[in-house]
Amino acid sequence: MTFYLKPPRGAIPLHTLRTCVEERLELFRSLDDFGGCQKPQLNVACLLDGSALDRTAHYMLRVFSLVSPELGTFVTRSEGKLFALRLDGCTERDFLRAMGVARRHAAERASLLDDEAAVAFLRTLADVCGRLGERRAAAHVLDPAHHRGCSQLHLRVPFQMCLPLVRRREVDLCEGHALVPCGKWKELLSSLFETHWLLGSREMRGSGVVSDAMEDPRVAAMLREAERRVGASVSVARRAPGSALRACDVDAESAFFPPCARHLHGRLRATHRLPHEARRRYTLFLKAAGVPVDQALLFWREEYSRPRDGCSGCAHSWQRDARRYTYGIRHTYGLEGGRYDYGTPACHAIQRATLTPLSEEGCPFKHFEDSKLKKCLHENIACDVPTMNTILALRKRNKPTEACAAYLSACVHVLGNSSVLQKTDLPVNIHLEKPEDFYFFLKENALK
Repeated sequence: MTFYLKPPRGAIPLHTLRTCVEERLELFRSLDDFGGCQKPQLNVACLLDGSALDRTAHYMLRVFSLVSPELGTFVTRSEGKLFALRLDGCTERDFLRAMGVARRHAAERASLLDDEAAVAFLRTLADVCGRLGERRAAAHVLDPAHHRGCSQLHLRVPFQMCLPLVRRREVDLCEGHALVPCGKWKELLSSLFETHWLLGSREMRGSGVVSDAMEDPRVAAMLREAERRVGASVSVARRAPGSALRACDVDAESAFFPPCARHLHGRLRATHRLPHEARRRYTLFLKAAGVPVDQALLFWREEYSRPRDGCSGCAHSWQRDARRYTYGIRHTYGLEGGRYDYGTPACHAIQRATLTPLSEEGCPFKHFEDSKLKKCLHENIACDVPTMNTILALRKRNKPTEACAAYLSACVHVLGNSSVLQKTDLPVNIHLEKPEDFYFFLKENALK
């Protein structure tokens, strides 16, 4: 559970550096559920906590994360997961050593910096590590019987250093400080690690180190390989329940999307652009469907890097507006700004919305004409007269949710390879509250 406060020193062979980076990325991929792929055989020497090779790979990926926003999102999240995993598995001896090293390095770094925010953080970290590094405190928090609700000991830190705990109201506040109970020591250290990552990245960005490193073609080649590894397709016929949906899988998965999301996907693929609200709405749906933020960035980068279709009014591109789009996507995922965890609007809210002539994000069963509605539906269903009569009858009676449920019932038959659609099968009593309910219901029932 190294905090990586000091970069590694000395020289390293290129092949060793490349191996360290590749092994760390493979470890990160194994921490995520990418379709149930097998656990890789890792070179433990490159991943030994706090070793020179471990620190080298960490700092190299930190450089890469500042160059590639998509890779940066993946690496940032994975570094936090690895830190938490190491906290869970550490022994008392390892913990005391790690706290001592972190306290000493934090104090040394604080004496060399002029940045007030960085100095304040390092002093806080040194104080927390000093307190937890006392033998009695370490023995207490590492005791197998110790539980998250324990408040026998308290750590007093500036509230800015543990905002996740403050947000969840798991700490008491007193004169600008948070009183963190010992039961939350892992969450506190993880929060401090995240803060250090952000401050360290900011310092690295302003130092010129990144640009100097990327001028070396060997380093640039390693970055391209790292992006390829993170964005590479995992060949899996069906994703395990709850697993991550990859950017490269969205086209195939769109067959299971509700008409509102399927329409947006089709418009995006046809024109390579979407209006702002439609793009935000589709991003929210992909998030709810299981697309992690790093894959969402890959998905939108691929589409917005293409020339726009002539009928699209959007003149923006990823090449010119990457920072803007990256911030917007991360904001939608609750990683920027107020860090609010946005969700997709409820179906009834989408149906009540008033759309402009150029809007694309409405409910097809409520806002679209019959001809446009049929283009959003599976072609086998759109051509089936009895089924369409049932769906259109519900639509005309101003029952868009029931019409969507009837279409969902038909999709279960079509995508489940049922031979004939029976009118008596429609509609079914399916409760649809949000667009993703359609997707998950169809995935679960059509693939049985």
